[in-house]
Amino acid sequence: MQVLNGVSASGGVCLGNVLVVSVPDRPGIQKRVVTRAEIDAGWEQFQRARGKVKKSLEALLDSPNQDARDIFKTHLLMLNDEVFISDFHMLYSRSFTNIEYMLNEHVNRFAENLRQSDVTLLAERSADISDVFGKVLDELAGYMGLDVSLVAPSSLVVARFLSPSDMLALAKQGVRGVCLEQGGITSHTAIIARVYGIPAVFGVKNAAKLMETGDFLIIDGIDSRVYLSPDDGTVSKFEHKAAVEAARKKRLEQFRDKPCRTKDGVDIALYANIGTVEEAEIARAENAAGIGLFRTEFLFMQARAALSEDTQLHAYRQVLKIMAGKPVVVRTLDAGGDKIIAAIDEALGGQEGGPAGARSGAKRLRTLYDKNPLLGQRGIRLTLAAPEVFKTQLRALLRAGIYGDLRIMLPLITRPEELTDTLHLIEVAKAELAAASIPYKADVPLGIMVETPATALTAGT
Repeated sequence: MQVLNGVSASGGVCLGNVLVVSVPDRPGIQKRVVTRAEIDAGWEQFQRARGKVKKSLEALLDSPNQDARDIFKTHLLMLNDEVFISDFHMLYSRSFTNIEYMLNEHVNRFAENLRQSDVTLLAERSADISDVFGKVLDELAGYMGLDVSLVAPSSLVVARFLSPSDMLALAKQGVRGVCLEQGGITSHTAIIARVYGIPAVFGVKNAAKLMETGDFLIIDGIDSRVYLSPDDGTVSKFEHKAAVEAARKKRLEQFRDKPCRTKDGVDIALYANIGTVEEAEIARAENAAGIGLFRTEFLFMQARAALSEDTQLHAYRQVLKIMAGKPVVVRTLDAGGDKIIAAIDEALGGQEGGPAGARSGAKRLRTLYDKNPLLGQRGIRLTLAAPEVFKTQLRALLRAGIYGDLRIMLPLITRPEELTDTLHLIEVAKAELAAASIPYKADVPLGIMVETPATALTAGT
């Protein structure tokens, strides 16, 4: 018996025979010099390939599972990202290089930038961008990837990695467990495993090399281990553990829709903290009383240019609709700290064709950032220093307010003047929306995070 450690991507225990899935590497793409006519023809081929991938993703939206549908809605947004496409078109049109090579380079560079982030959630989005535009590359090259039809139902799949779309296809095929060499617990691949209740352990070193199809395996998604060729005693132990876990889940189900109340009769509202739309789906599935904190910095960190008002509105509206009338507390951009400001700076920083106000605000963000970000210029101070960037977010939030119980929370308030300045900016945003006849909610509740000694000591004055 061999015990291998990893990280739990989806809880639960399963036992069965291994199917080692080899996700073939995309063939190497050779660089070629092309003519102007070939440049134009290549762009048309790219747009046709993108259209085919778009149709295939739209077909996945027929999934009966809302969580899965939202993941592929996100993939569609990536595929239709105007800034990403515009950047790529500009680079390609000037390169006189074949479209396949340029797209592969552009996607790999962008994905690598995401992987280098110190923020796990952002780093794991690299798999999504590679998955989405990898399919476009496959269409351009006529390349076929993983053939899910060859995977037998009830298999325990072992592989180096799986894309979110591969994971969804395998889930529909009825696989019972997954063991991967690569992948993180907040990746879309992991989310789909959790959505479908498939035990999964990721980060198992050399798993696909150590195992062969037909080996007997135990996947323990509770304690983050896999057991290769277990002895009879271990098999008996985990058969019992699986039965106990199944019984525990069945018992817990009866409490899902019951009030959260202490033994002495005190009701408690249990809220969820989220950073993405997908996490709102999980909060809803677990019957959270609402969203206590929506960290909007993750939206900004995933953008490559000034995050538009409509893009923000779409995300806030999605979360409000998912929570269906339950309170959603949205924290305004909490910029600064570690390397987060560098990602935001790149997202907002001077892209050609971006909104002039956002570019101006981004320059001030870069100027004001200091070398002591955890105590220096960050949070509300940083966003007030870039009022056009801040106002764009406030406008989006005011517009989103009509779709549910939205509340705004301000980070790192330390002085009354910061609150006063924010209130003034909100009034400016309201006046602009009213003048443009854009619907918005005028009375969105506003609060602050009491998280500094200065705020705690002056709150009552």
